[in-house]
Amino acid sequence: QLEPRRLIPALMRYSSPEGGGSDVGRREAIRYLEHAIHALAPQDESIHNLLLALHANGDDEMALLRFVQEDMDLTGEPAYDLKYALRLCLQAGKHRVCVHLYTTLGMYEEAVSLALQVDLTLAKVVADKPEEDDT
Repeated sequence: QLEPRRLIPALMRYSSPEGGGSDVGRREAIRYLEHAIHALAPQDESIHNLLLALHANGDDEMALLRFVQEDMDLTGEPAYDLKYALRLCLQAGKHRVCVHLYTTLGMYEEAVSLALQVDLTLAKVVADKPEEDDT
């Protein structure tokens, strides 16, 4: 059985343009890591962070948003590093995902500020979050 952690260097090389990889390589790396996370349930944060990075470098922001919303560990906490995710998403311009991450981190002012640049309806929803959390 393959250990996903031991494949990280190869997955990074074949999924990044700098390493001679292609978009097809990135998609296949995503496919493998998603399978590994669901079938093998690795608890290693680096695997989740790599999958996050691959999604962040792609074009499908909704797939990235689904990933950050659903990728939880056994305790219900995100299985990836939240601050790392936020940095990656800010660099990649994935603003909707950043709004979600800011909210998860309890940084509501930043979330609302960014949401105003993305979508007024989203900003209204985020602005109501702190009130919902107080109840």
